[in-house]
Parts: sequence; structure tokens; C-alpha cells
Amino acid sequence: MRLLKKRISENLIYIPLLWIATGMFAFSKGDKILLIILGLCICISLITDGLSTIKHNWSNNPWLKWLLVLALFGVISDKVHGFGSREIRALLTALLLFTFLNLKNLRLINIVILLLVASSSATFISYFYQNIHIIDRRYWPVNAIPFASYITLLISISLLLSRYVSNNMAKAILILSSFLGFIALLITESRGPLIALVCTFFSCALYLIWYKKINWKFIIYCSIVVAIAIISTLPYLQSRYNETVTEVNQIQKGNYNTSAGLRLSVYAIGLNMMKEKPIFGHGKDNLHARWDLMLKNKEINSYVHQVLSWNFHNNFIEKGVTSGLIGIATMFLWLGMPIIYGWRLYKEYFLLFSAPPMLYFFASLMDTPATNGSSYVTYLIFVGLILTTVKNHTDRKNKTVEESHLA
Repeated sequence: MRLLKKRISENLIYIPLLWIATGMFAFSKGDKILLIILGLCICISLITDGLSTIKHNWSNNPWLKWLLVLALFGVISDKVHGFGSREIRALLTALLLFTFLNLKNLRLINIVILLLVASSSATFISYFYQNIHIIDRRYWPVNAIPFASYITLLISISLLLSRYVSNNMAKAILILSSFLGFIALLITESRGPLIALVCTFFSCALYLIWYKKINWKFIIYCSIVVAIAIISTLPYLQSRYNETVTEVNQIQKGNYNTSAGLRLSVYAIGLNMMKEKPIFGHGKDNLHARWDLMLKNKEINSYVHQVLSWNFHNNFIEKGVTSGLIGIATMFLWLGMPIIYGWRLYKEYFLLFSAPPMLYFFASLMDTPATNGSSYVTYLIFVGLILTTVKNHTDRKNKTVEESHLA
């Protein structure tokens, strides 16, 4: 009976991860369903482990404490002047997962397989909505842009993890996962996440060159993956390239009613609003009334009004408008802390720690990945899993070394 409870406890984590990999981005309420699934897993965990897992996680997982700080900030801000409900839900979901579920014996091969499943699922979803059930990218179950940000996580983690695994089969699966993810990303035709991925890989390359850690075999693998993916998706790339050229020409002619032009317009509005309340921001509750008033007074046109009703298409401006400089500072908790942990404690795995924050940093300059529940909760969970897996591996290795010295 005890052995059965142990096995159930150790494998519960894979249930919500499997949902993220398969269903969460295929359904519009996928992040809410994740919370329901997690609730069931927590009930089972309390039955099998009691409070022991909670005590262990609180003592050994520093990411859990930062999630608690961010969640408290979100809840308090929501009571004061409004905060994104999807953002709060993402924080609470990740907080609950890392508090109640047993992460002591995560199996790397299971994570590798889940990455392949996730990339395969992402490719299917992208192809389905671009070629079979064709609908506007905004109306996919999860908007194509935050969906693409999630895909960049799959690509970067798969490729970087392949540097560390020694098993050839696992390495091959990870390379295949990154290849499928890259195809999925290109099919979404999302420019911002693609630029974020390029900037991240360029930053990683500079790091490897600076510290003389270039692995030419790894570079060749990456080049082959990118080349084949680009060739396979040329029609999508050509279409998006043509649209971009057209938009640039329109902006040069003074027409800002294009995708890129409208972003520039809302950026200017957001920056001006940040000057009005720079410390605590305006909150979320009264923003839509302000957009309506601006439209009525003809300060903005209907196109800008529609874009503002979605978001500012820049996470830093979005956070600055709603929560001020304090809100922007909280962004650097979930973006900066993984990099600090990796640099201070796990330099061997620094790129694995730093890639997700860099991806979402660059993506946040062109979109708002943290205001989408599915995209944000995936980031929070993936970063926590990287930290937990590396910490568990390092602790076991250090313990083995200590035991060998004692022997």
C-alpha cells in the first residue's frame, strides 16, 4: 500500500503537464480546465502524502516563494484598482502546483516525451487552424501570438536540453521536438515570438562565444532544424513577409491603420498614461471607459480603440499603465530571478535557466504574453520545473560525491 501511494504521488505531476502538452491550447478555456485538473491532483496528493509534500516544497523550492509574492501583489492590486484575472489565475495555478505536488523524483525521460507530445500537438493545432478549419488567428482557441510564445518555450527548452542529455534516443527526441516546434511557430505567422526566439538564440550564441563553450555539433543540429523548418513553411513566411513590407510602406505614407502602425499608436498612448500615474498606475477597472471617452472626443479612431480594448501589445507598457513602476518591477521578479539563480548556483545549466526569461522579455516588447492565462502559466510552470529538476539532480550528485568521500 505504501509503495502504491509513493508511485501515485510521484506521477501526479504528469497529469497537469500532459494537459498542458495536449489540450490547454486546443480549448479556449484550457487554463481554467488546468486549474480543475490540478485541484483533483491536489486532493489525491493530500490523501497519499498528507502535509509532507507541502513542507518539503516550501523548504526546497525558492520559486514557490516568489510565486507567492507575485500572487499576493496581484490579489492586493485587484482589490485596490483592478488586476488581470487571467494573470492572477496563472499565478495561483503555478503556486498550487509547486506547493502541493510531489516533484522530488521528476524523470527526465518523461519530460522529454512530454516535450515531443507538446510540439506535435502545437504543430497540429497551427496547421488545423491555418489550413483545415481556417479562422482568423485572433480567434484560435488561444490567440496565435501568445500561443506562439508558448511554442518558443518548447523549441528553446528542447534544443538546450539536448545539450545536456547523454542518451542518444532522448537527444534525438528533443531535436525532433524542436523541429516540430519550429514548424508550428512558422505556421502561426507570428512575427513577435519569432523575433524573440532569434534574439534569444543570438544572446545564447554570444554567451557561448564569450565563454568559449561553442559546441559545433550542437550548432550544426540547430542549423539543420532551422533550415528544414524554413523550407517546409516557405509559403507562410512569404505571405507574412509581403504583409510586413506592405505595412512598412503604409506607415511611411502616414497610414497607421495597419497592424504595426496601430501598435505604434497604442504605445504612444500607453507611455503618456504612464506619465500620469507613474508609481501605482491606473488599474484595470476604468480603462475601457477611458477608451470610450477618447473615441467620443475623437482623440483616437475606431481601429485604435479596438486594439486598446485588447491590450497595449507591449507587456511593459501594459504593466506600467495598470500597475505603474511597481508593476514593472514585479515583472523583473519572474523574468530576472531564474537568470540570477542560474548564474549564482547552476552555471553549468545557465542557458537552460536564462532562455525562457529572455524569450518572454523580448516577446514582452511586442506583445503581452503575461496577460494570456495559458501562455503565462506555462512559463511559470516550465521555469519552476527547470529549477526543480536541476536542483534535484545537483543535490543527488553532491550527495553521491559526499558518500564516496566518506567511503
